[in-house]
This record gives sequence, structure tokens and C-alpha cells, in this order.
Amino acid sequence: MTKKQIRNEFQLKRNEFTSLEIHEMSKMLNQHFISSKWFQKEVFHVYIGVLNLREIDTSIIIESLWHAEKTVITPKMKAKELLSCHYHYDSELERNSWGILEPRVCEELPISSIDIVLVPMLICDVLGNRIGYGGGYYDRFMSELRPDVQLIGINFFQPIEHVPSEHYDIPLDALITPQGIISFK
Repeated sequence: MTKKQIRNEFQLKRNEFTSLEIHEMSKMLNQHFISSKWFQKEVFHVYIGVLNLREIDTSIIIESLWHAEKTVITPKMKAKELLSCHYHYDSELERNSWGILEPRVCEELPISSIDIVLVPMLICDVLGNRIGYGGGYYDRFMSELRPDVQLIGINFFQPIEHVPSEHYDIPLDALITPQGIISFK
């Protein structure tokens, strides 16, 4: 199957979840995350999930990070790049042209400070190759990170056998699902 076919299949599967199912699975995923070795790090890049697209409710993860006094960075789209904005509990958010919530004002932090990136996705394979929404924003962003930054996918689904990948695609180090943690490296 092509990336587009796989993307469409998993968008349809995700659309079948109720709001309650998404909330419960997001809480289970968060429990695995906060008990992981990664939670001991200090600076986390976390996207803000779009709930009407049936994404993981990352506000649960973000609140756990704030409660543990960790630094949270969230992306803000600017042309073809992602800015790394310090995200405080009182940051004002606004919807961008894609309907994604972003900080209204971006207090940009250097990407060299990031320890962990929680990567959005629709699905990945058993090698950590992922399919996102097709814009390439995260692959461009991840290519600029320090080599020791951990790229952790978060998803409702277990990996599938294979997804097509290109030379510019950056594989994940691990995946967290409601069922647990899978390491790829």
C-alpha cells in the first residue's frame, strides 16, 4: 500500500473512536509515559493534539509534565518550519490556518535544549518508520535536533509490518501506545 492509502486507512480507524475512548486511551498512554525512563529528562517537545481529528489528548501529558516541573515546548508553524515555543500553563493559544492550537506569542527556546520529542503520527511500522499527515514538518524539525534526542511516537495503534519510507524520513526511537512501550533502537 502507498503512504496515502495507509494514511487514509488509519484516519478512518481513528475516526471510529468515541471521545470517551480517546480520553481513556490517552490517560493509559500517559501512565506508560510517566513511568518511563524518558520522564526523568527535563525538556519535552509536545504537540497539542487536535481532538476533533481524534488525536491523542496530549493535554494530559502536558499537565503531567507541568506537575513534575518540567519544561514544555510546543510547536508553532511558520512557513515550512516549526518554531519551538516555551509552553506555560497560562500561555494563550490560538488556532492556526490548519486548525491546530499554538501559542499566540512564541517565547522561542533553542532546539538544542530539547531532550525528548513526542512525535505525532497516524501509524508506524516495526522499524519505527512513521506516517504523519504528509507535510514533512516533523521530519525537517527532527533532522535539526541533537543526535541524542529521543524521538518517541505516541499513538493509539500498535505498529504495522511495513510503511513506505523515503531517504529523508527519520525513524522513531520508540513508540508509546495505551498498551505499553515498544523500543525500536
